[in-house]
Amino acid sequence: MFLDKLPTDPVLLDIGAGKSVVPPGYKNTVTMDFLTINKPMVKGTALKLPFKISIADGIVHSWVFEHIEEPKEVIEEFYNTLKSGGYLYLTTNFVWHLHEEPRDFYRYTKYGLQYFFQDEQRWKIHMLRPTAGFWITWTQEFNYYLIRILGKTHLSILHPVVTIPVQVIGWLLEKVDFDDNFCAGYCIIVQKK
Repeated sequence: MFLDKLPTDPVLLDIGAGKSVVPPGYKNTVTMDFLTINKPMVKGTALKLPFKISIADGIVHSWVFEHIEEPKEVIEEFYNTLKSGGYLYLTTNFVWHLHEEPRDFYRYTKYGLQYFFQDEQRWKIHMLRPTAGFWITWTQEFNYYLIRILGKTHLSILHPVVTIPVQVIGWLLEKVDFDDNFCAGYCIIVQKK
């Protein structure tokens, strides 16, 4: 839904890339991260993007927004870096354990995300949806802690035997009873006007 809206050979910025979610084949993709362990093309922070104004057709910011100290400032950086008509693809956590500590600052509801992009003169929201409902979120968290416990024992080799069936059960229950009031996070796609 995001990539198919972009022009041919788009300039994409993957900000906070870690392991980039942009599929291979997008040759004009620039990865940026402040951690060199992730081997980004550009080292930097979303609070001060080292790119020209209006350079990007699209920005990907996947599972990083909760680690940003000043979210409004980052959104302003995204706005300035996007071309007119450019798209931002952002995913972030709502219900999730602490991670990447101590750089874990916020959790966002769908209303919080709508608030950031409410200025209709600047942004158009194309999509805002949960990444998972209650059952998948709960089974992922359960498996996370189960792996942590098993990893402290000689039973760590068993974790796929236990966690895969739990995840399948969560997936099946989600098909029957999808509840997005308790979800892992949200995905939002917005366009700069």
